[in-house]
Amino acid sequence: VREFAQGNSDHIYMNYWHAVALEALGKQVEAQQLYQKVASFYFNNVGVGLVRKQALAKVKGATA
Repeated sequence: VREFAQGNSDHIYMNYWHAVALEALGKQVEAQQLYQKVASFYFNNVGVGLVRKQALAKVKGATA
């Protein structure tokens, strides 16, 4: 988690994996905030779209 926190906060993949790590540590509120950030990201390629879809599945009450 420490390495992800020090990474580029504008990078969607960094945010997604940071959220996954936080969720694994039981830090649900922080993880949900990052999932929300990823889910609201405008995607411009397939890879980003796939990560966004996974994040949307994690965000409570979100629709794809």
